[in-house]
Amino acid sequence: MSRLFRDPEAKFFEDFALGDVIETRGRTLEAADFHTFAGLVGNYYPLHIDEEFGRETRFGTRVGHGSLTLSLAIGLVGMSGYLGDAVVAQLEIQDVRATAPVRPGDTLHVVGTVTECEASAGSDHGWLAIHYSTVNQGGEEVMTFEQKILVRRRDG
Repeated sequence: MSRLFRDPEAKFFEDFALGDVIETRGRTLEAADFHTFAGLVGNYYPLHIDEEFGRETRFGTRVGHGSLTLSLAIGLVGMSGYLGDAVVAQLEIQDVRATAPVRPGDTLHVVGTVTECEASAGSDHGWLAIHYSTVNQGGEEVMTFEQKILVRRRDG
């Protein structure tokens, strides 16, 4: 007879609170990351992969894709362990703002804040909204956005 094993640190909607703050570890991005991401998504725009092109822009170098920064931020929060195994689905991402360029060699981390928590009556799920502030090694905010995720409830 097989049994379902759950991590003893399993998390549920009830384990999260409005105002929780998550601060992640850092991740350094290199030019190779820009090329790898370009190949994965098929976005070879020269601003992201051509150093000579980038030198002629207002940034003075190639810069990372905004969608790479967004994906990295979500991954850093996921790897932090804060969400555990509670996430059922991503519901939406809103208000994405790229506020500064991400250059090769930048180290990014996330400060996330739970801004909304709502349990659906009679449901085995609730949802959380997390505000992401993605920050580089100099303390400069490079991207902000809101992510809404569906999480399982202990008492649905």
